[in-house]
Amino acid sequence: GRTDLFEALCDIKRADALAQAPFCAPRADEAEELRSALHEVLAAEEAFTVKQLAISGNDVMALGVKAGPEVGRILDAALGAVIDERVPNEREALLAFARSVASAE
Repeated sequence: GRTDLFEALCDIKRADALAQAPFCAPRADEAEELRSALHEVLAAEEAFTVKQLAISGNDVMALGVKAGPEVGRILDAALGAVIDERVPNEREALLAFARSVASAE
């Protein structure tokens, strides 16, 4: 999945940093910090993509939002709210958030 690509990117960034001049070595540590952050997010089962949200586009449309870009915009806003820890990744909380975003339009 996408986490495999992220892991590969971390490997490449680390190898690139280590192949450079010695003063670039701290960049290798940064790649490892990114990898650690990913593992923390995965272990906590936090959402970092729209697909991982506790609601879907169908749920948003059930609130009366017409199919189309608006559904995606609301889901993106919901993901941002979950990532920023303003809303928990729970169905009822996200439905309330989506309802408020949809009615603000």
